[in-house]
Amino acid sequence: MTVAIEQLTIEQQVAQRFIVGFSGLAPQGTFNRFLEAGLGGVIFFRENFDADGTPEAILQRNQHLQNQVPKSCPPLFLSTDQEGGRVERLPYTFFPSTPAPAALALADELNEPGILQQVYAKQSACLASLGFNLNYFPTLDVNLEPTNPIIGPRAFGSSKGVVQKFGKQAVETLRNNNIIPVAKHFPGHGNGTVDSHVALPQLTFTEDELKGFLQAIDLKIPAVLVSHGYYPALQRSAREVDVPASASPTVVKDLLRKKCGFQGVVISDDMCMGAITQHQDAITAAMKTIEAGVDVLVYKQSTETEWQVFEAIVAALQDEILDMEDHLAAVRRILDCKYQYLNQPSTPLYNKDSVKEMSRDWAQKSITLLSGELPSVLPLQPEASLWVIHPDRASIVGYNFDQDISPELPQLFEAAGFLNIRFWQYPQANTTSFNSLSAPEAIVFISHDPQRDPIQVELYEALCQQAPTASRILISAASPYCSGLLPNSTVHIALCSYRPPQMEALIDFLT
Repeated sequence: MTVAIEQLTIEQQVAQRFIVGFSGLAPQGTFNRFLEAGLGGVIFFRENFDADGTPEAILQRNQHLQNQVPKSCPPLFLSTDQEGGRVERLPYTFFPSTPAPAALALADELNEPGILQQVYAKQSACLASLGFNLNYFPTLDVNLEPTNPIIGPRAFGSSKGVVQKFGKQAVETLRNNNIIPVAKHFPGHGNGTVDSHVALPQLTFTEDELKGFLQAIDLKIPAVLVSHGYYPALQRSAREVDVPASASPTVVKDLLRKKCGFQGVVISDDMCMGAITQHQDAITAAMKTIEAGVDVLVYKQSTETEWQVFEAIVAALQDEILDMEDHLAAVRRILDCKYQYLNQPSTPLYNKDSVKEMSRDWAQKSITLLSGELPSVLPLQPEASLWVIHPDRASIVGYNFDQDISPELPQLFEAAGFLNIRFWQYPQANTTSFNSLSAPEAIVFISHDPQRDPIQVELYEALCQQAPTASRILISAASPYCSGLLPNSTVHIALCSYRPPQMEALIDFLT
């Protein structure tokens, strides 16, 4: 359906500039007011999906949402963050779980050439078959800061070359399978030590991080998401001190539009993040973000607050506080994107029965040996004495939803026939946990970003002292670049994720 901007009322034009979410499984309340106003798009989070759901039910809900759009308005962006690894919104129970980008990049380079494109092609086709049309992916940040709390294995790697290589493949693969790719987090979030979900990070800008975005722009990527980070090297004027990049004319208009030449849709990161809400009220934040040149505001919720933001923007345009020409240009970019990408033929719905097999196959192929020789320690024998140290999933952001619907690691080991085995979970374990115990034949240590968690380093050192002759199998369940903190492992294996399919694949790999 083609919609001309002249067909839209001012309220409908403004509504096109909003992507909002809702609580629970069914939209209600203020969200429905947004729909009636001509909403631009919907963002889905894990809470919007029932683990016992089906592909058919999700498709039906998405079709129902599209049918609620006023006839004078274009279709909705139906969007989500389905990156793989710890950032997956759809439950693995009915949607194939994807390995983390870092895991796929490592596997593609070292032992499974072509796997990254294969996985993203199938994942995108599955998303499209459910009625989704936009994925906030790929992450084009270069993971330059080892203690980065928010990027890590979400990035393809820690070098610009790796990010460019696999970023290009991701952009082309998503687009070829009817999913709008969104490059994020411009101009690069890989140097951070603060999570923008919590507070405003001060970030070091590097040209290396810009390379992946420049390549994506050359590939005509339709949308770019701007970060909520503050970049002192770029934002030098007094007016932009401690201002997030998403509200910075220097970043959006000067760097992204003029210097980089991007002509597509500019999208904000979630406006409900702490980097925004801790510094200013919702209306002020939205006004500044629009004035900076952002086309689409994203909100994970649709409460009365977001509705007041919507009404304030309409009033600001009518009162000529916001520039009408800039507004119309933004709406035209949104309409052009929808016209180009939302008129595709439907993709056949995938078979739910194939999901577990797909997830397990991808997980197995994405496990990569980083150092050591496998025959020296693997396969582990069921009668072997083992110590296993692993993270508590409830303490790791992004994995708590899995706990109620999947087995824990001890159950998986026991199902594989291991009987002479002891388990410790951190952060609950301490360095005295192993005192007075006979040393095992092998230690399986599953790390999760030890560069940000000293207890893991302390536990590892205590284990090495208590069992100096045991084989040490180091598994990186997040960033794979931790061997310096946890040295002298017999083998070091990259998992880069701790979702159930990766846990199950790990048991297969070890045995």
